[in-house]
Parts: sequence; C-alpha cells; structure tokens
Amino acid sequence: MLKQVIAGTTFFRRCVSGRAELAEDRATQKAAGIKTNELRTFSPARWVGQSLTLRSFIDNLPGLRRVLLLDFHKPAGLSFAVPPAVAAAVNDGSIESTAKDLLPCLQLLFRMPASLEADASPLSSVLGLFAALYVVMRGHVFGELVETRSFASDRLVDPFCSYSQPLIFLSFYLDPFYAPCRQQIGVDLWGGEHSPTTRRRAVHIFCDSDAALEVIILPDLGSFLRQTHVRTSGMSGRLLHPETWWELYGTHWPTLHFLARRLFSLPTSSAGSERIFKALSIFLSRTRSRTLDDKVEKQWRIVANEKQLQRGDTIGDYARSPVE
Repeated sequence: MLKQVIAGTTFFRRCVSGRAELAEDRATQKAAGIKTNELRTFSPARWVGQSLTLRSFIDNLPGLRRVLLLDFHKPAGLSFAVPPAVAAAVNDGSIESTAKDLLPCLQLLFRMPASLEADASPLSSVLGLFAALYVVMRGHVFGELVETRSFASDRLVDPFCSYSQPLIFLSFYLDPFYAPCRQQIGVDLWGGEHSPTTRRRAVHIFCDSDAALEVIILPDLGSFLRQTHVRTSGMSGRLLHPETWWELYGTHWPTLHFLARRLFSLPTSSAGSERIFKALSIFLSRTRSRTLDDKVEKQWRIVANEKQLQRGDTIGDYARSPVE
C-alpha cells in the first residue's frame, strides 16, 4: 500500500499535465470554499516522511479521482497516459481504507523519536517508549489476528536486543513515571532473560566491579522498586523530570540518589549537539569558505552559547510528551 501511494503521489508530482490539472481542480475547489494543501512527497526512509506522504495523498484523493475521471473522457491525443499502478492507488477503495488505518500508527511512530529528541529528554524514555509500544502491540490492536500481533511485536524485539544498553535498562527502572510498565514488559522482551538479571548486570557495570558498592546499591534498588510500585498513580511528582524527582524525593536512598542523577544527566540522543552544529552553516558555506578558522570558531561559540542561554532551565521546564 505504501509503495502504491508513493508511486501515485510521485506520478502526479512529475507529470506536467497531471500536476497542472490537479492544480486547476484545487483552485476550483478553493473558489467553492474547499481548501486542500498541495500534493507533496516526503522521504519514505523515515516514519515521519511516510506519514506526511499518506496524509497528503488522502487529502488530495477526491481531486485525484476527478482528474482521472476527466482525463478518461478526453478525446484520444489530449489525455495523458496513467500507469495502472497509479490508477489503482487512486481508485482502489481498499488502499484508501488501509492508508487511513495505518496513518495514526505512523504518526505515533514518528512522534516517538521526536519525543526522544526533545530538550532534556531523560535516558529512561528510550526504553520506556519502546516497552510501552511493545505492550500495546502485544495487546488487542490487531483484534483476533494473533499471528499478526506476534509478528509485529517480534519485529520490535529483534532490533532492540541488538543495541540494548544495561544502563538504559537501569534508568528505566529508576524513573517512577514508568513504574506501571515494569511488570508488563515480561521476560520475552529481553530474549528470555529475566529483568532482575539484567538489572544486576547494569549495576555491576555502573559500579565497575566494586563489590562493596554493589552490596549497598542492590538493597536500595529493591526498596525503591517496592515503594514506587505501590500506588503509582498517586505518587507525588511522577510527571517531573526524573532528575528533579530524585532531587526532591530521592533522599531516602542516598546511594541511588547519586546513581540516578548521573544517569539522568546523560543525553538521550545527539539531537542537541546536532542543533548546535547547525550554527556552523551560518559562517561556513559554499559561498563563504575563506573565513579564518579562529574567526569561525569565535562566531560559532557566540551563536551556540546564545542559543543555549535562550533555552532557560530545560530540566525545570521539562514536561512529559503526550506520546509518553
């Protein structure tokens, strides 16, 4: 379905006659009070590109059908050739219904990385969003289609096991926001390994083989998990940034307090540094390539630091995304 939608969208973007007639139809509808955005294609390599292409295609479907119908009744020699795949993508009702069903799922998927790329996004959100999506996919999203449900959830497990990091796992368990998800992720998410085993390995890595420190941290971790698991819905400050939560409520576990603040100070993604490096395009470009390196560095530091100062208190102002 995605391939057919992209093929149909690309055809009407590249076909001069088809694009002109679609623009004329859009102008006619606008005069009648019906406004439709221009048909556009986006990169299919990412979920956001697929969802935006689908949204554009669905919005323009009535106009596309009118254009094909008008072209069909034109005399020979005046019409433009339409590939069968494009005609099927526009006129097939099953493709339209499938696209409408798939669109909310794709929108959710591209909002997930957008949430992880937000300022001050905690490390626990990586596993938290993944585990929550896994729980949803294992539920009744696909109704009675058990094989489809298993296939979709298994596709999530395979790539995750290839890059999972024990410290991300530990941060997930130290974030009180995700306390309701701890018991639902199950053993199968970790390739048959129980979560206590993974937690102990994460603590061992963090302690750098310091057995005495492990003996202190593990009981504190067990106490924290038991206390936060009870009545999680009424827990104070659960929607705060986890670093702020530990600063306010984590004094009962002094060793975990230090560990949690270290973990939640780590960036979730490289989005922040990429935003800063984009400032370089102001001073270094194809038309401005002879500036001395020292001058470029000074100008870049001024712009980068100004952007950081404008962000204010990213930890204090942090709010959980609607996706989470």
